Amino acid sequence: MNNYKIYFFDASSAGSADAKPYKKRPRGSAILAVPGMLGLILPVIIAIIVPSMLGYVKKSKTSSAHATASTAYKAANTALVELDEKDIDVYGSYIISSDTSKNYNVDFDVDKFYETMDTYFSDIYNTQYFVVCEDGMCVFAAVIDSTGYVGTYDYDLGIDTEGKDLEELYEEALDKLY
Repeated sequence: MNNYKIYFFDASSAGSADAKPYKKRPRGSAILAVPGMLGLILPVIIAIIVPSMLGYVKKSKTSSAHATASTAYKAANTALVELDEKDIDVYGSYIISSDTSKNYNVDFDVDKFYETMDTYFSDIYNTQYFVVCEDGMCVFAAVIDSTGYVGTYDYDLGIDTEGKDLEELYEEALDKLY
């Protein structure tokens, strides 16, 4: 290998003995290029990721509300079975709600139902809900959980639940019963 060095002379040192090899100096643009590229790319990545993450959060909370409704449905059925075993007539078509003023057509002591349901549905006091019962079993449950999302569990009532709040679901359940 040849070890030749190229010497460049500037005009002020022409012919002088102290001529030095030319060294390329780094330019400031290389230092600015990396943050500049990140400044262009990062907002695009964020614009893609954030909406999908927000959609995931909404789906997760809605799914959680539906799970809470399923738990309320199962707790109500268990409470009805226990009341039936105590010779309390739970047959008929009625609605039991967390708001006692919305209980409809209930022919037995609802406080016993609430006490029994409390055993199986720990969120009973943190949740607004109603259950629709026919012939001694729960056929529909709707809840608003602590995050404000509506969840439903429909066994046999056939209510269109999409995009409705708890009050609208309650009115539709009343219409289905009678």
